[in-house]
Amino acid sequence: MLVLFILSFLISTIHAYSKFLITCTTPPDQINYVSSPNTRGTLDILWSCFFTIIACTWTIQHLNVPEQRNTRDSGWKQDLKWAIKSQWRNIKWMLAAMLAPEYILGKAFADLYAAIRSKKDMEEFAHVDRVEWGLTHAFFANMGGFVLCEKGIERSDDKGTALERQERGAGDSNQKEHKQGEVKRDDIELASRTSDSLEASKAIKDPLISRTETVQLKYNTPFHLLASEILALRGSEDLPKLPNITTAYLNDKGKDDLFIKLLTVFQVFWFVLQVIVRAVKGLNISQLEIAVTAFAFCAIITYILVLPKPKGAQIPITLMEFETAIPIERLDYLHVRELQGYIRGLFDPGEGIVDSVDIVGAAIPNDALQPSQAIIYLHIGVTIGGVIFGTIHIAAWNFTFPTLIEQALWRAASIMSTGLLPVMYVVLLANEFYVRVPHRFIKIWDIVFGELYLAARLFLLVEAFRTLFYLPADAYVTTWTASVPHFS
Repeated sequence: MLVLFILSFLISTIHAYSKFLITCTTPPDQINYVSSPNTRGTLDILWSCFFTIIACTWTIQHLNVPEQRNTRDSGWKQDLKWAIKSQWRNIKWMLAAMLAPEYILGKAFADLYAAIRSKKDMEEFAHVDRVEWGLTHAFFANMGGFVLCEKGIERSDDKGTALERQERGAGDSNQKEHKQGEVKRDDIELASRTSDSLEASKAIKDPLISRTETVQLKYNTPFHLLASEILALRGSEDLPKLPNITTAYLNDKGKDDLFIKLLTVFQVFWFVLQVIVRAVKGLNISQLEIAVTAFAFCAIITYILVLPKPKGAQIPITLMEFETAIPIERLDYLHVRELQGYIRGLFDPGEGIVDSVDIVGAAIPNDALQPSQAIIYLHIGVTIGGVIFGTIHIAAWNFTFPTLIEQALWRAASIMSTGLLPVMYVVLLANEFYVRVPHRFIKIWDIVFGELYLAARLFLLVEAFRTLFYLPADAYVTTWTASVPHFS
């Protein structure tokens, strides 16, 4: 945002530049109360917008369980590297939330669908095992919160495995059948397939391959599971019982700070309130405030969607522990990840499923979608977010702009931001379920509408900062909301 502000400032200096310095009268001695000035400055508007966005992007972050360091990379240099890596992870997703709030809303909608589906699929086993498995458990599982471990590897959690807490040694009887690091090729073969952005491989049976030939599979330790994989393990009875873990325990693993949450609520409430009051009083509102209001509404909806999801969980729970290597060579362990896997979204887009054996068991990326059908719900959520974002920008239809051309472009961009995504995705969904059209046409349709939408969004973003230097006089008049506690 600061970069855009500086660029807008430089653009504005092309024309005649002027400024107005407010001078307030000093009150006489022995005054008990002095009211705030009834005006605000350009930086007051900027900082209130900036702090509102920061508060929102921090609160709505519910990132997956990160890659586990365990005993690797000792030394202060490695400590610094892992600290920077952790912070960059948070900063990257804060920037993503700032630039594409509709994508974050869509991802939250898809994650909620996956959690609801997992809760429904696991109901029977949860009833039989007499354990709890709600939305929080499903969210935590799809975050990579449950793992398989080898003995001798530093354990991720500090209370033993989930099964050890309820049934010591229950899984040991299953380990006698496992072989370390090998698998017969009559069980699986590695078949490569290529997609637009990645190459993946999957395991299937092939009776033509010799029974004596073996292959070594690579995996990460600890092995992060998806909710669908836990379901497969329980269904195959490799996992004798679901973990007896309460929702309260999972929430306790999160880092959701009530104080920060309350500050965010107050800041967003104040910001939306002061925009409404200015509109009621007929005072001008800056285009930047309209943009932040649109962002705030998307953030509120996103936060509601991920409310059951643990926030800031760093350490996974060990679901099963093995004396030797994790027997991922068995089809029951590998099959689900290979066939249902996950699809990368924002930072590694592609049509294919990420199922390469080189990353089996790795930490689940934050832009991963599981199961793969959730991509439809991602599109629906992104569309809803885009419509909300664009509709609020239409409210600035008759605002003051530096030129009439910019006003016309703002109107066009706000309409495009509202309507392009619904049109684009309706055609894509119709092609998916009803009418088949040539793939080349769909690809061109997707690119054209996608590029137009990005161009419209980029214009609205830049213009919101540029117009901050061309506001009418009454845009600097404050209302009674300036006395409400807020960050500015």
